[in-house]
Amino acid sequence: MKVVDSNAMEWALLKQPRGGRAERKVLVGGELSPGIDFLMYMIRYGSGDDAVASPRHHHNFEQIRYAVEKPINYAEGKEVPEGWLAFFPAGAWYGPQLVDGGIQLLMQFGPGYLGPEASLRAQEELAEKGVFKDGMYSWTDSSGERHEQESMQALYEQAMGKPLEFPEPRYPEPVLINPNAFAWERNGGSVQHKHLATFNEQPFTIEMLRWQDSATYTLDQHRTQIVYSLGEPVSVGDEHAGAGAVVWSQPGEALSVEGVQGSELLVCEL
Repeated sequence: MKVVDSNAMEWALLKQPRGGRAERKVLVGGELSPGIDFLMYMIRYGSGDDAVASPRHHHNFEQIRYAVEKPINYAEGKEVPEGWLAFFPAGAWYGPQLVDGGIQLLMQFGPGYLGPEASLRAQEELAEKGVFKDGMYSWTDSSGERHEQESMQALYEQAMGKPLEFPEPRYPEPVLINPNAFAWERNGGSVQHKHLATFNEQPFTIEMLRWQDSATYTLDQHRTQIVYSLGEPVSVGDEHAGAGAVVWSQPGEALSVEGVQGSELLVCEL
């Protein structure tokens, strides 16, 4: 089990192949199961001339996004409103994207996910023979022919040494989720529950928990739990997690959370 307080972390400049300025706090990451990696981080976008742009593209891994501060654009005329979530399925297209300020919580996972260390290494290698600009990577080969490729695809192929294959998307485009439109359900105790979504054949579940009174709630220990605190502090063993903290438990770990009135959690179960 791991507890991380995002408020105690400094923003670090994200070395990214796209235009604009972005800063990041890496919260938790690792291996969900053999060959299935994940990373959860917060990202703060620049605004104005520092806004972050990317072309229309897709990925070979899954994403879940939560708009912490300000709406987050993901395509022309489309955005994730503040306080909403969005599921970006592997293979689904989105963009072009222009994110002008704001903060979002982002988790990326799946067998096709390229971790940050491998991605940075590939970016440095590619920069020796080409240029990253506006979300694209361009280079000229030995015969003088110019090539252009979406930057994230170029990073993957450089790191993995093979063409990037995209799966057929289970859902054709990102799925937006408005938590406020869901009713709270009582579990016969002091903790209320909202089931927001379940995706894919190996279920990825998103739910919320809210405490009406002081109580202890134990999550399913048979699956990976990644919990983001939204309200009053909760306690996990000897550690405390206030708003903005993340708790990660692996299968087999009993995650018992002690909360008080006003404690609220966003729970991702894999």
